[in-house]
Amino acid sequence: MSETPVEVLDLHGLSASQAESRILGFLRSRSVTHAGGVVHIVTGRGNRSEVGPVLRPLVASVLAGEAAEWVEEMAGLQGGGGFAVRLR
Repeated sequence: MSETPVEVLDLHGLSASQAESRILGFLRSRSVTHAGGVVHIVTGRGNRSEVGPVLRPLVASVLAGEAAEWVEEMAGLQGGGGFAVRLR
């Protein structure tokens, strides 16, 4: 998905629970306003985390699970710091 995103959600600095809530609200509302469009969800690569990447695996799980109804397709962003998501 090389399209320019219609919006970007940056999750840097959020806890896992904050990020999950933000992702669900973002995708729910943007699937109405930007159906068929591409959004980027930026997680970072987890290089500064003491326990390794937290947000990237969380986002992958949310996109495939709870948020699947709003996701037409998804792909990792180049560099591994997030996801491109085509909305239903």
